[in-house]
Amino acid sequence: MLDISVFFSYYSTTVVLSRTSNFIYFIFIAGWFYLLYILSNIIFTKGKFSFIKNRKYLYGLSLVFIILFLIKPNNITTAFNDLFSGSAYSYNRQLNERYQFLENCPNDSCRVDSLINIPKTIFYKDITSNSTMLSSEWYGNFFNKKSVALKIQNK
Repeated sequence: MLDISVFFSYYSTTVVLSRTSNFIYFIFIAGWFYLLYILSNIIFTKGKFSFIKNRKYLYGLSLVFIILFLIKPNNITTAFNDLFSGSAYSYNRQLNERYQFLENCPNDSCRVDSLINIPKTIFYKDITSNSTMLSSEWYGNFFNKKSVALKIQNK
């Protein structure tokens, strides 16, 4: 099923969509955790490692691992920073305002403001001022517009 969806998106646009690659990564990580679950079940049920006898060591090792994991900058700390700093909320608000503007825009060609607060956790590439770019074309197709692009900033 996944192969079919990747094939058709690549065949029609010759570009692997970001959401498709993100979904492939998600499937890989889910499979990885499933494999870890199966292996841990095999190890614990075969009697090679008694969970009850070594529980205190597992708790201590898990606590040390979690502390070391959270001290070092990583995706989870970045996600928490985006959530608690308000940049994720601000990004969502700006994106919804953009969508409302595009839905209510009476013209066939619309120019929108660029997004300011883009959270670090989102793999994101905004549309450009060039309305012939592929992402701008996709925006236009979705909102039934001839073209959607960013407003040209005067410097």
